[in-house]
Amino acid sequence: MVRVIMVLLIPALLFGCGVSQQVYDEREAEITSLKSALKGVKEERNSLEKEKEKLLDDIVGANERIKMLKKDDKEATAALKIKDSQLNKAEAEINTLKAEVEDLKQAQVLPSEELNEATMRIAQLEEQLAEAKSAQEPLNELKEQLAKREEIAEALREKLANAVGDSALVSRSGDRVTVTIPGDLLFDELSVDVLPSGSAVVKKVAELLKDGSERISIVGHTDDVPVGPSHRVYWRSNWELSAERAGALVRYLQWGPGISPERLEAVGRAHYDPISKGGDEEAKAKNRRVELVITQP
Repeated sequence: MVRVIMVLLIPALLFGCGVSQQVYDEREAEITSLKSALKGVKEERNSLEKEKEKLLDDIVGANERIKMLKKDDKEATAALKIKDSQLNKAEAEINTLKAEVEDLKQAQVLPSEELNEATMRIAQLEEQLAEAKSAQEPLNELKEQLAKREEIAEALREKLANAVGDSALVSRSGDRVTVTIPGDLLFDELSVDVLPSGSAVVKKVAELLKDGSERISIVGHTDDVPVGPSHRVYWRSNWELSAERAGALVRYLQWGPGISPERLEAVGRAHYDPISKGGDEEAKAKNRRVELVITQP
């Protein structure tokens, strides 16, 4: 009963104070609209939190894939070197043995039976060597493929280095090319908005890659300064900050130059992969960077 009376009294009081029904209805509509907007913001925030969690999971997976690729390349190269060394050593030993037997024949030091046995042994060793070389052929093919990939990568490195000039560092490790762009060229402090100075460099790289098929991993790195309390509403730590910066460049490459998203991935490494161990500002500036790691398909 009290509620009914209040409902009846409120409009009366409002009208008594000079508030028209129209104004009252407008205020009610505004309140309803604000409540709806607030609900939408909360839902969007929840959605963003879920996307961020998924992004972090993707980052972990991408980091593992990068480690495996590096490990596979190193193991394959090491295996080829070992096999080559073993075959070369075996062939050298056989040649030495043949020379020694030939010298003994000339000197007529050994009886003919022992010479025949030595000759047969050499023939067996040569047969085993031929079998080993035959088994080595797939590895030789792999070696040729790796050499070809490295040749292609070196040509790409030279093109990229000429394109970006002193704005970025372009390096090669095996068949992978890495373009390292200073973070301060790409972003303001505690920002994920790509600066014009940085986008100009990325655009030059993209122009050389957009028609290719290489995979491009964008790896964000920060210095070791923690995210301050006033910014933790956006990024809880350097993990989120580095990942979001990598994501910003992925979006730029996809939406700007039009590189296929299937070729792209964003990886955040926070401050756990520094290139400079010093604690001064110069070292921190070097560690704030984004790397575009380009791998052939």
